[in-house]
Amino acid sequence: MRRKWQRTLLAAGLLIAAVGGVPAPSAAAAGPVQITPGVPSQTVTVDNQVFFDQTFDIVVGADGLRVAGDAEGTAQVAVDDEIEVDIVRPDGTPAIFIRNYEFQPPSDPLDLSEYVQPGTNHLRVILRDTFGVVYGSTPLWFVGSVVAPPSPAELAGWTAGDVHVHSAGDTSLRDNLLCRNEHLIPADQPASPTQQQACARYLLTKVSAAAKANGLDWVILAEHGPWLGIYAPRRPTKQQIRDYSATEGASEWNTIADLATSEGKASQVRMLIGEELGTIGVTGHYSAYYSNGYVPNGPLDVNEIGYVRAVAAHDGWGGVNHPMTASSWNCWSCFAISPSMRAMEIYTAASSPSKALLDRWNRLLFEGQRVAAVGGGDVHTVKRPGLDGLSTAGRQEIGNVDKLGTDKRARTYTYTGGLQPLDSYTSRTINDPVRDALYNGQSIASNGPKIALALDGHEPSNTSLPFAADGHQLQISWDTASRFGAPTAVRIMVSEHNDPTYRQSDTCRFNQRQWVQFCSRTRTITPSTADQQAGSTRIDLTSATYPALATQHPARRAAFAPAAFVRVEVTFANGYSATSSPFYIDGTNAA
Repeated sequence: MRRKWQRTLLAAGLLIAAVGGVPAPSAAAAGPVQITPGVPSQTVTVDNQVFFDQTFDIVVGADGLRVAGDAEGTAQVAVDDEIEVDIVRPDGTPAIFIRNYEFQPPSDPLDLSEYVQPGTNHLRVILRDTFGVVYGSTPLWFVGSVVAPPSPAELAGWTAGDVHVHSAGDTSLRDNLLCRNEHLIPADQPASPTQQQACARYLLTKVSAAAKANGLDWVILAEHGPWLGIYAPRRPTKQQIRDYSATEGASEWNTIADLATSEGKASQVRMLIGEELGTIGVTGHYSAYYSNGYVPNGPLDVNEIGYVRAVAAHDGWGGVNHPMTASSWNCWSCFAISPSMRAMEIYTAASSPSKALLDRWNRLLFEGQRVAAVGGGDVHTVKRPGLDGLSTAGRQEIGNVDKLGTDKRARTYTYTGGLQPLDSYTSRTINDPVRDALYNGQSIASNGPKIALALDGHEPSNTSLPFAADGHQLQISWDTASRFGAPTAVRIMVSEHNDPTYRQSDTCRFNQRQWVQFCSRTRTITPSTADQQAGSTRIDLTSATYPALATQHPARRAAFAPAAFVRVEVTFANGYSATSSPFYIDGTNAA
């Protein structure tokens, strides 16, 4: 459903960004929910410009649901030119409401009651221009029996998961060691389809049990694309690892996807089917968080941009796994080539982010890419020791799936506003709330601690926040009763972000002294004792402290503010930390 508008934007090579009038998310309370206070009329810069895009989880009661121009539900509605509401109802079925106001007067409140169902409805509101010239809208409110989700500054709005879990491990369903030990598949010949199903079901229960035991709400099943198509039960020969079948890989991928749905419902752990591409040690690994099917990926395929394009060809998107490691990613220009690259593991397995990795990430953000932070535990049900590529793969050994979600293991928190029971979920759902959050950059990477944070009331997101001359306020929350305690430090980076819509300082060049002095500034703040006890802190980001937010500066020949990004790292005692995806802030061009 989301891909209807997403494909249009990707084809145009555009990034989705709301321009002005972005509302603060509502608190978790009954009553009307503001969609936007109104978007002032502004000049269109691109065809079919999307000028507002935000997701809401709305609990609908007996009074149904309407969109009105005020909180009382009586004021008229007008959009220049079109409002679209994409809906996923509590039973998982989709619906779309569209109203175009081209050459039309304002209307009475819009009744969405026939499109929604009682219970929690997932609604994406999109406002776009369709005629050209100017865009804008009146204030918009959801009215009826509604309850807003927790705000991004509240811990309840963030859900814990892992983007990098291998239920089949370094092998296939035909020869998995755990399944052989349980006599679910034969020891000396490939398993039948029925036996493969039994194997997949057993492995998925191992994953869900570990996730539940360690407090995870969801996982991405990053199954090894090549291994699913290879039969190599013991120490594989070169011939065995070259004997790859894309048909077999697709069959096993579909088996896992189907059974992940039933196991997810039974365990109440969201198990979303994905795929990791790349196996030879000389290339990096790319993970599809969504694709519309299995992406063929042979064992000798070493083309990183090929991985990205193959996933995109399957309507998919994803992120880079374990960059700056032995299987390091090399195609950094791929982020500029394909908007389907949405994220990068900042934490992988039991390692914390290195300076080299953070420098690379900062450079991508400075150059104008929008790259979210995720954490992937990279756990396997079975593994092959010494594996740095298929050519050196050893015999199978029992893996480390029990480490999933344990302390010091990478994880990801996504802002979903809270997750509902999984009665209607499927592993393949494109607009699952976790997938939506990952796609839109609403994530925090961590090796354990859970934090919540908001800038001007908004979660980290690929949607830009409007420039504010008086600065911005960052709010961070944590659980004072957790085993991690209170943060010891908060590190905030504010840097220029090369958005072609806005001017950039002439002297800004990454890794030059001017970039550090004028174009990027990092500050480390120690929360006060009172804040540590209260479980939250508020920090003002002003142009006096962060030059990237200033409209006048020695690094610029005219008065303007460039686009900027804000990154937040929160450290705790004993090596624990959490790193947010970036916030993005619009600039102001010179008058």
